[in-house]
Amino acid sequence: MSNLVTIASKTVTIAQLNQLHAHLIQNSLHRHGFWLELLLDHCTRLRAPPLYARLLFHSSSSPNIYIFTSILRYYSQTGDHGEVLCLFRQMNNSCNVKPDAYVYPIVIKSAGKAGIIFHAHVRKLGHFQDPYVRNVIMDAYGKYGCTEIARKVFDEMSSRKVADWNSMISGYWKWGNEEEACRLFNSQ
Repeated sequence: MSNLVTIASKTVTIAQLNQLHAHLIQNSLHRHGFWLELLLDHCTRLRAPPLYARLLFHSSSSPNIYIFTSILRYYSQTGDHGEVLCLFRQMNNSCNVKPDAYVYPIVIKSAGKAGIIFHAHVRKLGHFQDPYVRNVIMDAYGKYGCTEIARKVFDEMSSRKVADWNSMISGYWKWGNEEEACRLFNSQ
C-alpha cells in the first residue's frame, strides 16, 4: 500500500497515471473511494481525456460527495460547464448525494449568469456562511450586473478576504461605476 502512495505522489504524466491505475486494478483498489478520488484529481491536474475521467467516475457504483466533487472540478477545469450542471442534477436526484460547500463554487461558476439562482438555495442549506460560497455568489452578481445585491452581500460580511474586495471592485468597474470602484479600493 505504501508503494502505491509513493507512485501516486510521483504521478506527473498521463502514462504514469495509467500505470497507477493499473496497479490499483491489480490490487483491487480501483473502485475504492479514496483511490478513485485521487485518480480523478490527477485527471484534472494532468488534463486527461474526458473519456478516461468519465470511465473512472462510472467505475464507482455509488459515488460519494468526494468523487462527485472531483469529477465536477475536472469538467469545470476543462470548460465543459454543461456537464458540470448535468452531473450536479444527477448527484442531487438519482444518486441522492447532498452537495457541500466545496461543490457550490464549482457549480455556481459553471452556471454563469444562472449561478445567481443558487443564492437562496445556499442560504437555505446553511452554506452561505462559507467564505468561498459567499464570494462566488457575490462575484456572480457583480459579473452579471446586479452590483446592488453584490454590495449587499459584501456589506453583510463580518470579515473580508482580498478575493471579496476584488470581486466587488471588479463588478463596479465592469458596469461603469468607476467612482464607486475607486472609493471601495481606497477604503480597503
